[in-house]
Amino acid sequence: MVENRRMVMGDPFSSTLAARVRAFSENIGAAARHEAPMTPPPPPEALEVMHLRREGLLVVDDSRVPGVLRATPPESGIRALRRPSPDPLEERLGALQRALEESQRLCAELAAAQHERDLAMAVLAHELRGPMSAIAGWVRLLRHPRIEPEQRARALEVIEQSALLQQSLVDELMDASRLTTGKLALEQARVDLCPLALLAVDGALPAAAAAGIALTCQARGTCMVQGDAWRLSQVITNLVTNALKFTPAGGAVAVRVTAGDGVTTLRVADTGVGIAPEQLPRIFERFHQGAPASDAAGGLGLGLFLVREIVEMHGGQVVGASPGEGLGATFTVTLPQVSES
Repeated sequence: MVENRRMVMGDPFSSTLAARVRAFSENIGAAARHEAPMTPPPPPEALEVMHLRREGLLVVDDSRVPGVLRATPPESGIRALRRPSPDPLEERLGALQRALEESQRLCAELAAAQHERDLAMAVLAHELRGPMSAIAGWVRLLRHPRIEPEQRARALEVIEQSALLQQSLVDELMDASRLTTGKLALEQARVDLCPLALLAVDGALPAAAAAGIALTCQARGTCMVQGDAWRLSQVITNLVTNALKFTPAGGAVAVRVTAGDGVTTLRVADTGVGIAPEQLPRIFERFHQGAPASDAAGGLGLGLFLVREIVEMHGGQVVGASPGEGLGATFTVTLPQVSES
């Protein structure tokens, strides 16, 4: 086998190859002495060395003289390939394809934003129509010359409640706008979260009793945090209101405030309709609404969005969890705890 290989190496083809290599080397030497112009070496990325188990192949020795071809012994078994230059047409097509994909992405984002805007306007119109219709209807009743005193008192009560509801909706929109534009300012102070929770629950007790829901609060001791007392009260109120909204008659809502391990924790748990697993990632989005426990419940779908934004502005986080539909839900807010002094 060795003798056969040597015979192949000594054949006329091998001699011709050696002569061609010597002539090529002489040309390179002449170019080095400025006897002939020398073309600039190709960029390194244009060269690709591939190891092949073949014999008598040409290789680019870019480690010594860039861009120079030399003959290698048959035993090396190395082959170098010059990578073909990129096709300008293919590069242009690739650039156009990337531009098309970017345009499609931007169009999808714009369509989503327009859909969110249209949804917000529809929800706002629906929520404002209810109290406005109630106000208009009871005002017409008040103009009746023979209205009874009881009816007059009832009309004034409904008008006041409808006006307060409208004010609440407008306040939510204004707060969402300020948060989106970064214009919502916080008044920093040391705040005890326990009395804030007790006040929020006391304010929601009439609505809970009317809906047949047991509302309880466990907030003992001192649970100090650094933040805005008004905005933190808004967080608690929104969570309690949300729990009542999605809890049917006969259910229960429990509020608990604790402190420990450097954090203050607010937990609002209900036995309501629960949250489907696919809906959990979206519950804090703007204008997102689930199916309420009663047809009377409404809202703009901004309550939980405001909760998340305000909590994060205080350096905390809020998490919503639910075992599934019909199994209730729990919202947990954690805030950094501060000392009482």
